[in-house]
Amino acid sequence: MVLLHGISSCASDYYPLVRFLQQHCSRVIALDLPGHGYTKANIEQSLSELEGLMVLALETCLKKLKVGKCHLLGNSLGGFVACKFASRHASKLHSLVLVSPAGAPLSDKELEEMKKLFTMQTLGDSMAFLERVLGKQKGLPFGLRHLAGWACLVRSRRPSVKRILQEATIQNRITNKDLAAISCPVLLMWGQEEAVFDENKLAYFTTHLRQDKLRVSRPKGMGHVPHLDVSSVTKEIVDFITSTASSSRR
Repeated sequence: MVLLHGISSCASDYYPLVRFLQQHCSRVIALDLPGHGYTKANIEQSLSELEGLMVLALETCLKKLKVGKCHLLGNSLGGFVACKFASRHASKLHSLVLVSPAGAPLSDKELEEMKKLFTMQTLGDSMAFLERVLGKQKGLPFGLRHLAGWACLVRSRRPSVKRILQEATIQNRITNKDLAAISCPVLLMWGQEEAVFDENKLAYFTTHLRQDKLRVSRPKGMGHVPHLDVSSVTKEIVDFITSTASSSRR
C-alpha cells in the first residue's frame, strides 16, 4: 500500500497509520511529495508544473521501488495526486482510497478562506489551523499540540506550499473526465467532522466517480486528516483493500 500526504504535511506524519497497515499489508510505502518533507522542488515552477511533478514523482518512485500493482491512499493534496495518477494508470492499482481529497471546484469565497487557513503567520494561526483540521480528534496532550502547531507554522512557509496557495484558482483541478476515467475500486472517506471542505465537495466526487466502483464512508469523529485517529479509519481501509484483493483473484 502506498500513502500520499496532504499540503504542508509529510510522509512521517503517517507513521501511526503505516504501523497499523504493516500488520495487514505485505509492504507499506509513504512518500514525501516534491517540496514536502525531505524533498525539494524548483521554486520557479508554476502550480501546474508542480502538480505534474508530483504525479511524475509517484510514477518514478513506484518504478524505482519495483512496486507492481498496489493499493493507493491519498489525503487532501495527496488525494488530488492519487486521482490524477489513477485516471491515467488505474490498471496499475488494486484500489484507490481517497480521504478528504482536494481538487473539487471552489467559489471565490471558498478559495480565499482556504488560502487564509493555510497561510499562517503566528502560532495562534497554526493552532486555529489545527482546530479546523482535527475535528473531534482533540486528544493531543497540551505540549504535543503546541509542538504540532509550531511544525505547521514552519511547514506553511515552505516555497512549494506558498506556490500552491499563491497560484490556486477557483478552477477545479480534478475534472469530471479525470474521475470518470478511474476504473479501479474506490473508497471515499469523508469524516463527519470534516471542516476544511464542505459537503458540496463530497458531492462533487460522489457524483463524478464511477458508481459501480465507489464506496463512501463517513467516519464518526474524524476531521480532515486520518493519521491522528487511526482507530477511526484503519479497520474500514483494511476491510476494503482485503475485499478488493479477493475480488481481483476471482
